Amino acid sequence: MTAVDPDPDSASRNPSLRRRGHPQACGEVVADAWDRDPYSFVMPTVHLIRHGEVANPNHVVYADLPGFNLSPRGVLQAEAAGGWLSSSRLDAVISSPLARARQTATAIARPQGLIPIVDERLVETRQFPAWTGHRWDDIPVLFAGQLERYLAGTVTDAEQTETLDSVAHRVSEVITDVVGTGATTIGIVSHQDPVQATRLAMT
Repeated sequence: MTAVDPDPDSASRNPSLRRRGHPQACGEVVADAWDRDPYSFVMPTVHLIRHGEVANPNHVVYADLPGFNLSPRGVLQAEAAGGWLSSSRLDAVISSPLARARQTATAIARPQGLIPIVDERLVETRQFPAWTGHRWDDIPVLFAGQLERYLAGTVTDAEQTETLDSVAHRVSEVITDVVGTGATTIGIVSHQDPVQATRLAMT
């Protein structure tokens, strides 16, 4: 499994995403494929890909808001990711429904002669929906202490609409479903926290 981030400058500062999650997630994906047909089993290769840079001059927490597309730099990053992956024959490219992910997925799928498949389960993390639409600089004032706890990895489950464990679970479900179709090399195009949470859960 590889994790591809076309925009490494925006790497997550959340320590929760630097810790291991639940390694059994990878085992469950492999075991399901093995159970279906152990004699023709091929270990699947999964490329977890974060979308390219987003045009966001006002530094808004865009989360799942519509209208946030790739910046010109993000378009180049997506095309570069597609070029890097062109040496791997992908059986399928699955994308979050959000525009920035679909644009990245299209750039990756095009050299493969594929059309991306959209799956709602790959959408951005919905940990703190109240933050959506506010500027990042305003979050510490509007939600005192919450951003600090998030960055420190000490936020409680009660504070979140969705935990990182549940994010990794829904992305792992997508991988299991696609592997179940017989695909052995797949590209999953999602967002920073889903990609990192899933990477940690499956390695």
